[in-house]
This record gives sequence, C-alpha cells and structure tokens, in this order.
Amino acid sequence: RQRQVVFRNNPLISIVVPTYETPSKFLIELIECVIAQTYSKWELCLADGSNSDAVYEVAKKYMNYDARIKYKKLEVNSGISGNTNEAIKMATGDFIGLLDHDDLLEADTLYEVVRVINDYPNTEMIYTDEDKVNEAATEYFKPHLKPDFNLDLLRSNNYICHLLVLKKSLTDRVGLYNNEFDGAQDYDYILRCTENTENIRHIPRALYHWRVSDNSTAENPMSKMYAYEAGKRAVSAHLNRLGIAAKVENAEDFGFYRVIYKRTKNPLVSIIVMADSKKVFVKWCISALKKSSYKNYEIIVAGNTNSLINKAVMKRANGKYALLVNEDVIVKDDKWLGEMLSQCMREEIGAVGGKLLASKSRLNGMKGNGQVVYHAGMIIGMDDFVGSAFAAMPARLTGYMHRATMLSNVSAVSPEFFMIEREFFKKLGGLNEDMDFVPAGIDLCFRIQDMGKKILYDPYVCANYMGKGYEVSEKDKTLIKNIWKNNFQAGDRYYNKNFVLESPGYILKEEVEAE
Repeated sequence: RQRQVVFRNNPLISIVVPTYETPSKFLIELIECVIAQTYSKWELCLADGSNSDAVYEVAKKYMNYDARIKYKKLEVNSGISGNTNEAIKMATGDFIGLLDHDDLLEADTLYEVVRVINDYPNTEMIYTDEDKVNEAATEYFKPHLKPDFNLDLLRSNNYICHLLVLKKSLTDRVGLYNNEFDGAQDYDYILRCTENTENIRHIPRALYHWRVSDNSTAENPMSKMYAYEAGKRAVSAHLNRLGIAAKVENAEDFGFYRVIYKRTKNPLVSIIVMADSKKVFVKWCISALKKSSYKNYEIIVAGNTNSLINKAVMKRANGKYALLVNEDVIVKDDKWLGEMLSQCMREEIGAVGGKLLASKSRLNGMKGNGQVVYHAGMIIGMDDFVGSAFAAMPARLTGYMHRATMLSNVSAVSPEFFMIEREFFKKLGGLNEDMDFVPAGIDLCFRIQDMGKKILYDPYVCANYMGKGYEVSEKDKTLIKNIWKNNFQAGDRYYNKNFVLESPGYILKEEVEAE
C-alpha cells in the first residue's frame, strides 16, 4: 500500500554512507535494506576510504542493476568526518539521510520521513527513534524511544543520534562535518543544525537499527572514551557559538554531560515558604534553606492557599526571582539555590523545578523503607491527569536512559519546589485561585509555555520531601482538562507515545500487553 501512495511532494532522499573496510555481509545487508524501501525516490551515496577493494566489489554488483546506487573511491581515508563529507558532496537530493556503514533501516523508514515532509512542509530536520541489533541481525533490543525536540536534554546527551534526515538547504547553511570532534562528530553536527533551524520533527518509531559488536560504542562504552571527551567539547563549542557563558562537565554516566550556566549578576531571591500548622517542618525547612552558599535572598513565610501565595509573591516580596518551597521540602546541600537561579536567569526558561525524594514510609499507600523519587518533572496524561515521572522509583536508580538525572525540558514541574521570575509571575496573573495549589501550579506551567518559555527540570537541585503526597480532586482534574483540552489531546511532547501512561512511566506498551 505504501508503494502505491502518491505524495504531493516527492523529494529525492540522498542516503549518505561513509565506508571503511566494511565487512561484506554488513554492507550487503545495508544496501538491501535501502533497496527494500517502500518509498523509491532515493539515492545511496557510498564514499569509500578503504585500502582494499572489498567495498567496491559489493557496491559494483548492485550498481550494475540499480542506478540509484553511487560509489566513490576516496584517494585517502580521511576518517569518519572526512569520509562523511565526501559522501555528502556526492548527494544531489532535496534531503540527506545519514546512515552508518553497518547499520540498518526499516523498510518504511523513508516513507515515514516523506510523510512528515508532506504534513509539515517547513520541516528541515527529522529524527526517529532507534534500537540496537546484534551482529547477526537476528535480535533487536534496547529501544531508544525519544521525546520531541528537547534542547536541554540534547545538551546533556546526544539523544537524537540516529536516524537523522536534513534538508539540503540546511546542510548548505551548516556546512560539513568537523574532524576536530571525531568520535562525537554527529553530536557536533546535530548541535550546529539546531542552531540553524527551529523546524525540527520527531518520528516516534524505531526505524533505525544500530548494529553492535564487541568494539562498538553501542555495546562497549569503554571502547571509545575519546568519543565522550569529544562530546563534551562539542557541547562547549555549541554554547560558545551562541554566546552562552557556561561550563560543561562529564556526568557520572558515559556520554552524558552537565551544563553549569554562569551568572553575571546575583539578584535577590524571595524564598516563599508555604506553611500551615506544621511548625516543626517549617523550622527544618528554613534551617536547611539558610545553609545556602548563595546569600542574596530573603525568606517570607506565607500561608499555603493560592491567594496568600499570590499576595506574598506579588506584594510582600522584593526579589527579582521568587522561589516557592513547601514547608515539607528540606534541601540537601548548599549549592542548590545558586544552581536553580543560574537556570532560571536564562532568557528562554520560564520556571525551574528541582528533584524531590521521599521516604517510602512517609508516603501514603507505600510500604517498606528507603528513599524513592517523589518528583522528577511531570508528564501530561500520566495516571489520567498530570503525574510525576519516575514516581516511586528507588532514588539510587537513574531512570530510563538516565533521564531522571539529566537537565531536560518538561511540560510541568511541582509547585512545591519551583522558581520563577517575579515580574513574569505577576504578568501571568499568579496562581489560579479557583483550584487547589498543585493543579494551579500545573496550570501555571502550561500558561508559561503558552507565553513561549520553557519549563526546566533540574536534578542537580535536590531535596527531601517530608510530606505524605497529595491527591488532586476530580473537580480540579476536570477543570484543568477543560482549560487545557488541546494539551491533553496532543499528549506530552517530551514523553514518547510508545510508553504507558501509568506511574512510574517509561515502560513499553508492548511489554505491558505481553504480560
């Protein structure tokens, strides 16, 4: 059926492949998977830096009966970046797809790409989900199901990776690969592309299969430690090009990074402690807050109703930024306020939320001991409303693709530990006083995004939550769903639709059905 579809726009897709002593079996399987595409308007550009003629012999057999396959023998092997550049120079298509020499595509990959191009004519950059395949191409595993474009997550890790398809006019603006970043050359290139376009689309299907072997980074991270250092340099170069003052550090896991944004000013922060009758918690909360190494703050104790919080932020507070913190929240170190402020001062960020951990024994409905995640960003549709990602996951775990430990854009964060510019809070009208506090915070996050700002989840701002959790009333759930009907219908752009919408999330739908 796909082969018979006639699109309005039928672009030529150039699939570019740099090769170097590629095993014949892998190359044959690669060429066969391209020939098998249900969308037929493509060309395959093989740029070969091999010393032997093995790649040429395979390519020649296919070129004899398929004119869409192009081959170029390079005079010298210029490495992954140089060979990729030569393959790009061979391309004559409207779009360029980047394929590694031993990887595979699903038969309908290009069809899905072209469908997006037709549905969204301004598209310049497309990426898909991916998984891994063993050497024999008999077992598929470790699916990487990605969010829609998430810049802060991308600065933490090259989650886009494969498959990447780019409009030729975009590659003309961006230029070629830079061999200074070999090992993370694709990371550098993706970051450069995002600097040159906002027309980025994600296809939530594993259409690309990354073949693993004993020496590949897919199977053995230790095999290419230099690649992770190159990735760190790629993120630093990206930030430098944008004129952003920041330091990039390696995270605990290979190939993941932490961006520490530098402040040029130290504005006053108004910390609004939302309290009711739990005087002992208020005392603990304030005692922990005062240990902050960032000292330009004031603490205001307010009631925990929306009207009292609005009054505290809009009238009593003097700071340029306001931090809402529930009396049940006990910060864990002295660096949290400076980190949170540095993120909130970024022009594109509307609000920042931290990571909250809780004791099992304190949370309603949980048994046992040990710490678990209480809040790590929120997901639209989770548990039939808006729920916390990784809720109740053991605190020692990092979550799917280490997502619980990475800076990332999210649809909402908990108002129980929440920073926002005070004038922006006032411009938004503060918390909606027709609903309870937590749903009002979610509503506020949605309004922030409607104003063109992003919500940031910052796991480096961590605190203990001493409360028992909360239950949103059916009245408030209905109210939020009616106000933000389109958001709920569209689903969460930062959460892959192939995952279930039950806590703690990040579980494949197929796995649940199989059980």
